[in-house]
Amino acid sequence: MTGLNLRTDFAQCSILIVILHYMLAFAPLGFVGFQYAADPTAVDRTEFYFRYFPYSILTNNALPLNMFFALIAFITAAKYFASRDIDSLKRQAEKRYFRLMPPVFASVVISYLAFAAGVMFHKELGADVNAYFGITSNWANWMYPDGLSFGGSIVNGLMTAFVNNGAGNYNTVTWCIYVIFFGSYLTYGFLALFGTSKKRVIFYAISVVLGVYYQPFSQFLVFISGIAVADLIEHRKECAKKPFLGVALIVFGIAISAFALDIFLGGVITGEAVLSVSAFLIIYGLSESEAAAKVLSAKFWKPIGNIAFSLILTHTIVLFSLSAFLFHMFHKSLSFGIAVTLSCVVSLPVIVIVAIVFDRFIEKGTGRLVNKLAKKYLSN
Repeated sequence: MTGLNLRTDFAQCSILIVILHYMLAFAPLGFVGFQYAADPTAVDRTEFYFRYFPYSILTNNALPLNMFFALIAFITAAKYFASRDIDSLKRQAEKRYFRLMPPVFASVVISYLAFAAGVMFHKELGADVNAYFGITSNWANWMYPDGLSFGGSIVNGLMTAFVNNGAGNYNTVTWCIYVIFFGSYLTYGFLALFGTSKKRVIFYAISVVLGVYYQPFSQFLVFISGIAVADLIEHRKECAKKPFLGVALIVFGIAISAFALDIFLGGVITGEAVLSVSAFLIIYGLSESEAAAKVLSAKFWKPIGNIAFSLILTHTIVLFSLSAFLFHMFHKSLSFGIAVTLSCVVSLPVIVIVAIVFDRFIEKGTGRLVNKLAKKYLSN
């Protein structure tokens, strides 16, 4: 279809998301995102960002998650442009909620039960890190706010995570489920309405204008990028590859993602719009450069790609429980760097094992059930 191994591309995105969250937990220096690591009455966001530059590029870079979004749309669009099977889109749309809900629901309930059992040490982690660096980051401290309940976790996992942007009180990573859910339906709708139109470039252009200047749509523009790059790759599938161009596009796409913050752009266009361009360039660059695609598609990544979504849904549960507890204990008698290293090394296999178990018994298990029920009761 494209020469890209999409499973392994998901693997790199999920790993980078895990790394980013551990950076925000243990060293949120220069972070000017949600609950950023500075006292807003004492320092503005721009000054704080550049105080820790270039490290702050890493703590503020949302490219891995936006790449994950783009790949969701890209997979669907690439298959559609290769087959023009509108019935396949309809079947995907019918099953989307039922495929997403079980793993989201399970992760939310498990996260809440761990919190209710008193095994979440996010506040201790936040206090230790703030004291060491002399900052006032509330990223870890904000997790699991007051007012959580078991009934609330049920409602969150079944409904609010899918319709409320930022509904991550019970499991912080589920704030993005709203984006994935509506972004998926945006993908299905765009392809169904304009996928066969010879003038669909007009609708791409309209989407770009909306994404650049209309904030509520900005976070969904990356799905249009995924569709557009799949369209371009399908259109150029018979053309000769341009390896140098591919590498240049990948490097450029990664580079401009560092400038996706309002502190660079001055609010002229949204950061999400810049990240959408980055995702487009990187995916298309990989299609042109077989060498780059081969590196990212090595067999080493395949097992991680198979559990990518489970890894994203469960890693923060391990982070705020086991990792935070170990760090709090180690930090009492060891240096900060050694305490962080030991906590991460011990936690790493646990993160992988939890993701594997979650994937096997929840995500894959419920997925097979949903497919069986859909085949029996939904349209063929």
